[in-house]
Amino acid sequence: MSKRKLTKEMADAFVESIIIHGKYDYEIKLVYDDQFADLQKLKKEKEAQSR
Repeated sequence: MSKRKLTKEMADAFVESIIIHGKYDYEIKLVYDDQFADLQKLKKEKEAQSR
């Protein structure tokens, strides 16, 4: 929640698609279903890996 950059896991969980229309024109579609639950799951997995 305090991250400034997306990790691969966060992008997989929260970004549905990225569409590039031109050099400076792009569209990012986010997934809104249970984002908080997914973030909590990722946090628990990271904590388990670091032990």
